Amino acid sequence: GYWQGEIWNRRKNGEIYPEWLTISPIFDNGGLLTHYVGMFTDFSSVKQTENALRESRSALARAQRIAHLGNWSYRVADGHTEWSEELYRIFGREPQSVQITYDLLRSWIHPDDQKQHDTYHER
Repeated sequence: GYWQGEIWNRRKNGEIYPEWLTISPIFDNGGLLTHYVGMFTDFSSVKQTENALRESRSALARAQRIAHLGNWSYRVADGHTEWSEELYRIFGREPQSVQITYDLLRSWIHPDDQKQHDTYHER
């Protein structure tokens, strides 16, 4: 086994930064634990990217609320559908209140529009 996790470290200039630490046991030929070895990886860029993505998603959600627009994705391979919170609101639902499936979405489409939707979906 081994242990890994995020820790905070300090650079020589005093700056605090995140590191990913992995600690593994080292055994001798007889199987006796002799010591541990640790490997550190600077995690700063990963954390910066995560923060930027979080801020971007927040800005998108805010813009969609203001404009009353939503977005969605649909994976054809397995039928998995994801909706933005605003799209739930547009359809009169609480965000994440129901599991969106293609059949459920299709049931919300006006009957006069279903044939056109089906033609588009089959492409």
